[in-house]
Amino acid sequence: MYDVLAIGQANEGKTAVLFWFIAGGLAAAAALWLGVASGRTPLGMRHPAAYDLQVYRRQLEEIDRDIERRLLLPEDAAPLRLEISRRILAADARMQRPTAQAEAKRPWGLSLVLVGGILGGSLGGYAWLGAPGYGDMPLAQRKATAAANHAARPSQAEFEALLPPQTTAALNDPDNDPDNDPDNDPDNDPDNDMAALMQQLRTALKTRPEDLNGHQLLVRNEAALGNFAASYRAQQQVLRIKGAEAAATDHLQLAHLMIAAAGGYVSPEAETALREVLHLAPQDPLARYYLGLMHGQAGRPDLAFALWRDALAETPSDAPWRETMVVRLPELAARAGVRYDPSMLGSAPAAGARAIGEASPQAQQEQQEMIRAMVGGLAARLAQEGGTAQEWARLITSYGVLGAHDRARAIHSEAQQVFADDAQALAVIDAAARRGGSLP
Repeated sequence: MYDVLAIGQANEGKTAVLFWFIAGGLAAAAALWLGVASGRTPLGMRHPAAYDLQVYRRQLEEIDRDIERRLLLPEDAAPLRLEISRRILAADARMQRPTAQAEAKRPWGLSLVLVGGILGGSLGGYAWLGAPGYGDMPLAQRKATAAANHAARPSQAEFEALLPPQTTAALNDPDNDPDNDPDNDPDNDPDNDMAALMQQLRTALKTRPEDLNGHQLLVRNEAALGNFAASYRAQQQVLRIKGAEAAATDHLQLAHLMIAAAGGYVSPEAETALREVLHLAPQDPLARYYLGLMHGQAGRPDLAFALWRDALAETPSDAPWRETMVVRLPELAARAGVRYDPSMLGSAPAAGARAIGEASPQAQQEQQEMIRAMVGGLAARLAQEGGTAQEWARLITSYGVLGAHDRARAIHSEAQQVFADDAQALAVIDAAARRGGSLP
């Protein structure tokens, strides 16, 4: 799944080396200082003889001052000097033997362990938890960066071109010549009669561009085949024909097909369709789910959280995307710095949900039927007739986009059994599961 989240520009080359040099130097200096300090004799554990030496030296100083003040005769001071000197030598001798013993008992091994622990722990911990090479990213700068990335994100066509061929849902593209399109080879079609009917429908619509029912039929069948790119192009024709009469569900269907074709990425074109949905139906939960997904991709967890928190109370309990919101809301709240208590959801006001249910129950039903037709049709065909690894990958991606991760994992497991002997096909299937968020 595409993610345009950018938390800063990494400094490369000399800047990164300089950072590690400074950080390592500071850590080494701190560790060395602590290590040396731990190896010294504590100040509070001075030898008792040290105090005696201090007293004796002061006594010698007092004798000199007394002689200067003529309080003591030099001949009387000589015996005193001799006695004090003898005591100084004795005290010094007492200090030498214990000092050597204390030196041997200093914890130099502990000091080395301390130095190594500080250096390894600080540098290793930062390399694991930190972001070496990244500059400061205050909140205002992160928002500005997210806005810039959002504005510069790829278009629908540009992003589809970035995807591997097997994930770009352009199988049997109606804009291609069927004689030159390898995807129209009968060996690639699960049912040759169905393939022939689909080609007839595509050809007929080229001569009848205003056939609304024909384009609507093409939308459903292309989606059921997993050709989401071809399906959303057909839906664009439906919207063109309907014009101002297009309903919110028509725009929502276009956005859903675009997102499915892009493997979960919400492109600028899909965003435009979603904005139109909310203009016609401001409380539509699926449109708000997709917009929250877009803000999460753009690095704005605060906006994603606000949309999903409000939409969750109005999302049907059986909606396939509900599970994704329930699971990811705590993470978004933490990233946005917002307190969030999931237990409050059960008692949250549901006036908006009741209003939607009273005002447009048919619209809700159409949404559910639209999703079931697009994804369920492809699932049923693969279960009955089988298909290529690319088709299985598209089904797994579709379930992942809708948040039905349990179903996506089940399809992934089934596909692994079907293609157990094909390493290349397994790689395609595993990649689809990871893109849809069904696998780590």
